[in-house]
Amino acid sequence: MKRSWSLYCGAVSSTGRNLRRSSADFSYLRLSRAKIMLTKELIAKKIGSCDQMSSVDDLKMLSREVQFKKRLTSQVERLEEFKNMGLTEMILDGKRTTL
Repeated sequence: MKRSWSLYCGAVSSTGRNLRRSSADFSYLRLSRAKIMLTKELIAKKIGSCDQMSSVDDLKMLSREVQFKKRLTSQVERLEEFKNMGLTEMILDGKRTTL
C-alpha cells in the first residue's frame, strides 16, 4: 500500500508541474508580437517628443529601437511561414521553442 501511495503522489506532483508549465508557457510568436507592439509605441513616443531629442545618444537609442523592431518583425514573418507549413516547435538559440 505504501508503494502505490508514493507512485500516486509522484503522478500528482508530475501532473501539477506540467499544468504549471503549460499555463506559464507562451508561444514565442505571441511574445515577439507583443515586443514589436511595445517597441513601436516606444518609437512613436520618442518621435512625438522630437524636440526633446537633442543629443546624439537619444538618436542612437532611437536607431537601435528601430533596428530591433525590423529584425524581430522579419523573424516573426519567417516563423509564421514555418508555422503555416505545419511546424509547431523549433530550436532557437539552443532551446526548444513553441511557435
